[in-house]
Amino acid sequence: MARWTTSSSQYTQPQINDISTYAVGHATLLGAPHINHESLRDKGFTKTKIDEIEDRLHDAFDIKFVFNKWTLGAEFLTQTLNIPAEDLEDPKFELLTALGFSRAEIDAANSHVCGAMTVEGAPHLKPEHYAVFDCASACGRSGTRFLSVESHIKMMAAAQPFISGAISKTINMPNDATIEDCKEAYMLSWRLGLKANALYRDGSKLSQPLASQLIEDSDGQAEDALDTLIGAMTAPQSSVRRSLNGSSNAPKLASACRTGAKATPKKPASAAARFISAPANMVTAASGRSSSTCTKRAPPSARS
Repeated sequence: MARWTTSSSQYTQPQINDISTYAVGHATLLGAPHINHESLRDKGFTKTKIDEIEDRLHDAFDIKFVFNKWTLGAEFLTQTLNIPAEDLEDPKFELLTALGFSRAEIDAANSHVCGAMTVEGAPHLKPEHYAVFDCASACGRSGTRFLSVESHIKMMAAAQPFISGAISKTINMPNDATIEDCKEAYMLSWRLGLKANALYRDGSKLSQPLASQLIEDSDGQAEDALDTLIGAMTAPQSSVRRSLNGSSNAPKLASACRTGAKATPKKPASAAARFISAPANMVTAASGRSSSTCTKRAPPSARS
């Protein structure tokens, strides 16, 4: 039987399977708690619609992204499930909630289908082995572990003596990183002889690939704040300052920038929607600088 062997323990293949399933899920609603084939049939789902959902679950990060009008069709939702047509146009509409499932039931089914997206808390896996699976950012909804800033820098320092140029590697920092933390990262890079470094604070972009959460906005203030920001990008610096300081959206904008949250656009053609979906190079061109990383060349090494 296959085993993952270390000096202190052995994991059997069934244990490995359990760990993997905990992290990535079963990719099916068969056997899922609360939301499964049986409960969906009780809600009015046909076998054809359940099969359509199952086909989408293999690539889903959250089951809510599968239970929508694009998967099931507006006709089925309005005529069979009796969902009001106007509800389907609401960006905050969640079908599972409308069908009567509670947040706890949705989360439980979500963990079964999509997994915890972290190995923290996985069955059989010993906590002393968690470090093997640490990533640049905390994983999943419940993960808390991630690689330290120092580990990024020391890894680069180990390779730098064998490379003539600078290393293209981003140093990931948590959302609560401070200016002092950035300073210490630069100083450690300098002391270890790195030729350059690039810092990225989690959530410092209004839209980022690894964002794990979305904030809900009920009054459109976050979108209006983005419109203000985009309009200010091409204005002179003094105009930008006056625009943001004099805007009622400035507090909302500042909060969004601090948390790194993404607002859900209500008008697909709005400037906010265009900004969120714009390629990174377009945003950089509009602002005149990159918003994703803070790059600075490290001071020359004191070593000979």
